[in-house]
Amino acid sequence: FTNICDQISNFNYDLLIGCYLLDSTRNYKFDGILEELYGIILNVVIIFMESMSFSLLNKGFTPFLDSLCKSSAYFASAYSSGNHTNHGVFSTLYSWPTILKRNAMKGSVVPQIEGGLPTVLKKNGYYNMFFMTHESQYDNMNAFLRTNGFDDIYSQESYPDNMVVNSFGVQDDFLLDFSIPIMNKAFLLNKQFL
Repeated sequence: FTNICDQISNFNYDLLIGCYLLDSTRNYKFDGILEELYGIILNVVIIFMESMSFSLLNKGFTPFLDSLCKSSAYFASAYSSGNHTNHGVFSTLYSWPTILKRNAMKGSVVPQIEGGLPTVLKKNGYYNMFFMTHESQYDNMNAFLRTNGFDDIYSQESYPDNMVVNSFGVQDDFLLDFSIPIMNKAFLLNKQFL
């Protein structure tokens, strides 16, 4: 993970669009173009920035994110619907619009969503991890994400008590520092991951 950018320095990011196809049985599968062309399958890291305006990127306000934009594939026109955390997670990962007055991740029966990015990647051998700053049960995220393609959830319960700063959990910089060794370990074990 730490040197993946070096491995794909000449990568044509336009090829990321259409990395998986719908086959005749309506199951998503990878078409293998990335592996054939570059000999690697990429790890996928998605950073959710709630209430973040794209206009603030690459202006010096977010130096770490700005550096990621220069050394990885990012999409300047990727949007999700909604006005709450659960809406953004749901619509971004599973490509479904949100119902604004309803949390689709809550309910007496946890919905199982086929065809979302985590389920597609899991079916193709990816090990899926989700890192959040707050409690795992916030918005029923733990149950929903585990039902829909995630293997491990890292949350406030995973972090040292002294790092929890308020009801929103840990700060973003701690979360990123915490997640990098875990992603590095998955990379060293040759696990493709989300």
